[in-house]
Amino acid sequence: MGKLPSVIKVEYLMTRRCDMACSYCNIIKDKDKIKELNLMQKKRALRIMKDRKVGIVVLYGGEPTILGNELVEIIKYCNQINLDYAIMSNCKRLLEDYEYLRKIIEARPRNWTASIDTLNEGAEGDIRRKSLAGLDILFSMAEGGVHDLVACITVTRKNIEEIPQLVKTLSKRGIWSIISMINVGKKGFQYSSPEHKMKDLLFKSNTEDIQFLNGISAELIDMKQSGKYLMHDEIVNFEAWPKYAITQDWHCSKFVKFTVDADGSLLCCVDWHGKKNYNILEMNRDSRFENFLKEFYFDTSECPGCNWSPLILLEELAKDPEMGKAKIAHKV
Repeated sequence: MGKLPSVIKVEYLMTRRCDMACSYCNIIKDKDKIKELNLMQKKRALRIMKDRKVGIVVLYGGEPTILGNELVEIIKYCNQINLDYAIMSNCKRLLEDYEYLRKIIEARPRNWTASIDTLNEGAEGDIRRKSLAGLDILFSMAEGGVHDLVACITVTRKNIEEIPQLVKTLSKRGIWSIISMINVGKKGFQYSSPEHKMKDLLFKSNTEDIQFLNGISAELIDMKQSGKYLMHDEIVNFEAWPKYAITQDWHCSKFVKFTVDADGSLLCCVDWHGKKNYNILEMNRDSRFENFLKEFYFDTSECPGCNWSPLILLEELAKDPEMGKAKIAHKV
């Protein structure tokens, strides 16, 4: 495929339905507008991703446990075709339904990623309950023989101070942490809560917030270098926090991932659609897939930018001359 990069990651929104409505989420906003693929179509989509040699497929939503026994069948199918995958969940249903948890564990998932954002007693009730459920389920998964366990942590102005201790707690149990800054939004971005409720969660360009970002990112860098279970190998991800947590005005420099929506539509990412309509079920022909990649590769260049996927753009961040200022601030 010439100079086109390989696709290392697909984020598959198997459903946009969810049993929660976290204030900083934007994925569930279209949950009633999008018709989901049925189980047979989902399997076809996963088979096509495998045939297209996608590196890893992240199975999430919405909330994947909403799918019930269909999720069990999807796990078994992914194992059958030897597809590398991760499953991201808020774990609420698993904590409430032990029999369903048992079925999930018996299906032998290769990975379980739980959304854990805060253990602080003063935090928003639903968010804390979700996080405690996630922690409990990760421990249950470990006892059930699931070895690849991850906590997905969204950093906000309210929880940033507890992030290092949270990572240490998880690391002691062999649980990885993947940390993403709260998405301040792209063009057309909508939270699941009214915008005025988001103000306390967003970072501001004042001295206090910059100091917070500098201090916590420096602590995480030290933890990463000392061998703690932080998912991001690239130190520059944390060095970028003081600059990009507020404006998030950078762009994907490479097209290495895309999103499959619940109806099979192919998106540049959750927030950014390409100009043409493609569906994963049409990608079983090489020529069709090549055209899709070429067009989406250029579509990403028009995206307003964000910090939603910290696994991308890191090589460009490393070349940013202003990154040197962040390193100096960390030393100070």
